[in-house]
Amino acid sequence: MKKSSYLSIICSAALCAVSALSCDSGGLPVKLVIDEYTMDINVDNIMASALVDMQNRGLISPNTAVFPILWPESLPAVNFLKDFVTEPAQFDLTPEEGSPEAEKYGDIGTATKMVKRIDIDRMVIRFDVNSLTWDSPELLIQVAGDKNASAEDRLAWRTIGIVPAKPAGWVGDMDFEFVPGGERYLKTQLMENEKEFAVRIRSALNLKLAPGNKLPAGKLKIRLIIAGTFFVDAKEAIGTITDEVSKAKEGEGEE
Repeated sequence: MKKSSYLSIICSAALCAVSALSCDSGGLPVKLVIDEYTMDINVDNIMASALVDMQNRGLISPNTAVFPILWPESLPAVNFLKDFVTEPAQFDLTPEEGSPEAEKYGDIGTATKMVKRIDIDRMVIRFDVNSLTWDSPELLIQVAGDKNASAEDRLAWRTIGIVPAKPAGWVGDMDFEFVPGGERYLKTQLMENEKEFAVRIRSALNLKLAPGNKLPAGKLKIRLIIAGTFFVDAKEAIGTITDEVSKAKEGEGEE
C-alpha cells in the first residue's frame, strides 16, 4: 500500500461524500490492489548450502567444491531433503518520521483511522520468472508480525497459505489457498495501527541424487497480489478531506 492508496481512499470518499452519509454501517467500500511485493527462490544458492550440509553429514567428500551437473557413476545414490526459506518481503506502512520510507508511507496512519474493516476479495500468487529445471516444490507462505523477525525463530512465523507444486518453467497466476485461520491472521496485520510485518516462503527440495540424474538449478520470482476492499468511515473521510484542503490552502499561502 503506497501513498497513492491513501489518496485513492480520500478521493473516492470525496466523490461519494453526499451519498456516503446514507451508506449502511459497513462503511464506504473502496477497492485497492497491492502488487509490488515479490520473493525470490535461487536454487543455485540452495544447492550450495545443501553441499555443505551433506559434507557435514559425511554424504559427500569434503573436497568437493561444487555439485556436478550430472550425478557421477562413481558416487552412490543419495536422497536428501533440503529445507530453505526466502529473504522476507518486509511490510512497513507506518515508518518513523524522518526515515527514508516516511514520505512514501507517511499518510497511511491517517488512512487507518478512516478504515472500519478490510475484506480480502482475492489473493493471487504469480510466478513472474521461472527458470527452474525441476518442478517447483509445494511452498508455504508465512507471515511474521515483526518485520525483522529472525529466520531461525520458528514461533515468530505463521503459515497462512500453500502454493501447490508446478512444472519446471511454469509461469502464470493461481488463486491463493489459505490454510484455516490464515486469512484472519493476514487481515489482523493489515488492520493494526503499526502495519509492520514480513512475508516469506518456506519449503524443501527433495534431492534424489542418482547416477545420471541432472541436478536442479535456476531461479523463481514469485509475486503476491492482494485485491481488497477497504470500508471507510464516511464521516472520518469527509473530516480528513476538509483537513487536507485546509493544509493545501495554508501551503499555497506560505508560497
